Amino acid sequence: MKSRIVMLVVLALLLLAGCQTGDQETPAATSPAATAGADSGQPPAPPEPQDTAAPEDVTIEASDGLAIQATFYPASATGRAPGVMLLHMNGGQRQDWDQIAPQLAKAGYAVLAVDMRGHGETGGSSDWQQTPDDLQQVWAYFTGRKDVDPERTAIVGASIGSSMALLAAVAEPAIRTVVLLSPGLNYFNVTTDDAITAYGERPVLIVASEEDTESAESARTLSELALGEVQLEMVQGAGHGTAMFDAQPELLDLILAWLDAHLKGETGPQSEEAATPEPAGDTGLPAPTLFDMAWDDRSLFRDGLVEAEAGILEQLPGASVYHLDVTVADDLRTVAGRLEVRYANQEEVALDAVYFHLFPNVLGGNIAVSDVTVNGAAAEPSYEEQETILRVPLAVPLAPGQQAVISLAFDVGVPTEGGSNYGVFAVVDEVLALAHFYPLISVYDDGGWNIAPPPANADVVYADSSFYLARLTVPAGQVVVASGRAIDSQSSGDTQTLTYASGPTRDFYVASSAHYEVASQTVGQTTVNSYGFPEFIERTEETLGYAVAALQIFNDRLGVYPFTEFDVAATPNLALGVEYPGVVVINSLLYDPEELFGNTPSGFFLESTVAHEVAHQWFYSIVGNDQLDDPWLDESLVQYMTYLYHLDIYGQSGAEGFRQSLFSRWDRVERAEIPIGLPAGEYDGAEYSAIVYGRGPLFFEALAEAMGEEAFSAFLRDYYQSQKWDLGTPEELKALAESHCNCDLTDLFAEWVGEF
Repeated sequence: MKSRIVMLVVLALLLLAGCQTGDQETPAATSPAATAGADSGQPPAPPEPQDTAAPEDVTIEASDGLAIQATFYPASATGRAPGVMLLHMNGGQRQDWDQIAPQLAKAGYAVLAVDMRGHGETGGSSDWQQTPDDLQQVWAYFTGRKDVDPERTAIVGASIGSSMALLAAVAEPAIRTVVLLSPGLNYFNVTTDDAITAYGERPVLIVASEEDTESAESARTLSELALGEVQLEMVQGAGHGTAMFDAQPELLDLILAWLDAHLKGETGPQSEEAATPEPAGDTGLPAPTLFDMAWDDRSLFRDGLVEAEAGILEQLPGASVYHLDVTVADDLRTVAGRLEVRYANQEEVALDAVYFHLFPNVLGGNIAVSDVTVNGAAAEPSYEEQETILRVPLAVPLAPGQQAVISLAFDVGVPTEGGSNYGVFAVVDEVLALAHFYPLISVYDDGGWNIAPPPANADVVYADSSFYLARLTVPAGQVVVASGRAIDSQSSGDTQTLTYASGPTRDFYVASSAHYEVASQTVGQTTVNSYGFPEFIERTEETLGYAVAALQIFNDRLGVYPFTEFDVAATPNLALGVEYPGVVVINSLLYDPEELFGNTPSGFFLESTVAHEVAHQWFYSIVGNDQLDDPWLDESLVQYMTYLYHLDIYGQSGAEGFRQSLFSRWDRVERAEIPIGLPAGEYDGAEYSAIVYGRGPLFFEALAEAMGEEAFSAFLRDYYQSQKWDLGTPEELKALAESHCNCDLTDLFAEWVGEF
């Protein structure tokens, strides 16, 4: 979201001779009485609101033993409240917030006002290089309290305090947002231009006074450098830092509105009827047997996420946790596995069973399940939908918020030819492609358990974001490509055992070959690996270049790819390419310079295929959707993103060739105005490709024209950011687009998408 500058009404001009400006050193106060209402520019503290508990002075030990002093203001509401930490200016103290902290508490926030090192009642000397470490200790104390919700936290900092707020948020990715009052690019040799970038795509509110020239310029620069949602507020005649509250009383309302939107919002307190129950933790559940770690321990996933996205590990409390132990036979044709999954009921009704997809029975192979238990007790499952669904009954219905551990063994036969649904699950040409090979929990949505078998033209996965730990034992010499990051590798005789951590992701994919060679390159914090065959090494490197370029473009347009690894691999599938979380596969024939698709050299399709599949990491993997009923929601959008890739690389004239290819696809059905919003199974023959991949992206072109390019670009980014890790719907996409253009798009959607 682009910066916006709002000029607030001038209520008063305040000239403060003793006001700190952040770039000038002022003596640290020696006692609260010495500086309250003086150096800070604040009047004496008003009486506490009658409906909040009394504040509590606390002491927190720094890593070097220094006693850091702070005041905790309990929230007016009971239970775990969203938390806000307040950081003063240079020469200030925690009492500078005496006007503000009680009002935040009254509004439902738990508040901690801190005397930073060398200030107020905290001893030592002022040291802005050491203070960020102090704040990590303070933050650990704050979020460890039983009356603070660690998943909904923010920092408000003034002047150098805003610099400390940014650095603290970089170190603690769980912090949802920061508010920067009178920030600077370099206060006391603490720079913030690099910090705002490292802060990533989290939202930031920036406020500065126009006549505070250094801070005003810094505020504008930081707003331009911010990668996520940023709101820039420039006020008139309000002074510096916490002094702005005197001249601009509305500033508190502005901050409260920002905090409410980002700490309460959809995840904040809800009505009793609308509240989605949170899982009660893994108390009483059987401990994992495949891995020696607690169900809620997500530490192994941290290194797989870029710094800006690590905060997701403190969220998604009800996400399923899959533990897999899998052995692949020497001939790659059979797989034996064990699955333990911790499942939480996040619905508003009790569930009497949990349903699993058995995709190998759809994809030309077979899967048999045995030894099923629920919380350690034997269960008698049943097969449904032509043995493509496994129903695991629950002896006692699982109430909203409750969890269960389901364990089972499974044996898989892998086909040795293409099979169905584009040959994604097969052993062909000594390449193993294990797509959707294990039992996968179905989605429970507005229609109940979504268990319809997929048609042959559809991508099969409609799944919630989950966390995966997978141990793979494969023949020695196999080069393995898998979702996530390898966290362990062991060899023993003729086998090797690799362990992967992947999450949050919607699926877990594996491919392997004894012939793979890899080329790699780094983009930001992400390593991109391209796996191909030695006889086509130039194409493997070319593929890497396309993947890197696509990742950079979509990082800029949508938001940074959240994982530290991304893989592209050649497999003999029957599509041009197929997407999986953290992995995309490209048809092996595209690597062969001698291969023709019709009369066209295969290499002609390579770049657009790679760009398309990379875009699926944003739309399918991170923002999910029902690929069976709403395939356009990811495929048409991703095809349009592929056009934007060509536009960014080659300009308008260079992108026109790809745009014309969309019309050529649509021509396969004589440009029939068939709705793009039909379920995959309702398209006949050539219609699916012609409409979803041809007409569909042209709808997004029409949408961009109707909204205006700037509004459309902001909408695309917002759709990704707002639906991240969730499941998007056509209704949500339309509503968000209308909010960005302030227009009614009903007729346009009806013309292209159809009724929904």
